[in-house]
Amino acid sequence: MTKELDGLIVRVIDYKESSLIIHLLTNNKIESIIARGVKKLNSKLKGYILSFNYVKCFISDSKIPILTDILVIDEYKNIQNNIRKNMYAGSLINILYKEQYENMKVYELALKSIKFINDFDEEYYYNLFLLKNLHFMGLGLNVEVNNLKDIIGFNITESKVCYKNDSTSIDLNKEDTIKLIEAYYSKLEEKVDIDLKKLHDFLVSYYLIHASIKI
Repeated sequence: MTKELDGLIVRVIDYKESSLIIHLLTNNKIESIIARGVKKLNSKLKGYILSFNYVKCFISDSKIPILTDILVIDEYKNIQNNIRKNMYAGSLINILYKEQYENMKVYELALKSIKFINDFDEEYYYNLFLLKNLHFMGLGLNVEVNNLKDIIGFNITESKVCYKNDSTSIDLNKEDTIKLIEAYYSKLEEKVDIDLKKLHDFLVSYYLIHASIKI
């Protein structure tokens, strides 16, 4: 008996002399699949097992999934061939390993972000993924605001928008806070003009404080 599993190959690990272990980003977790004998010269599957190929895997329906066949649905060639894009895409995937996600929405956000990293600005879409992913980690920003003109900034430790007459210290000023809100609620297709260094510095602090994750 075999079953089908669609997903993005995110890591390929040498296993024994002629085999590989494939890590496949699927809709609810990162699956491990053993690809036996695929390093042999006569293996018909050898050329298809590449990181950042989106594939359909045919696997044995057993306790340890064994690859029996593979079909490449899409290839993220720019990520595969560009060191900078590969670095950002790999960093995104590392977050998912640390997070141990089990959420279809996270998968959809990650897959769409990978496509945008492949096609467009890798730094922007990596950081936007990190920002939007906070919601699915249960760490969404408390940025529901009624009156933007009364904002004075944002406090990272308390994850709150600060207003006039608020005694809480601020880590982001008013302008950067409004840009953060705009990016947080934006669609991936609607690129926000935001200072990426400030956004990344914010995310580094936020993930470390609220999720104990170093990015």
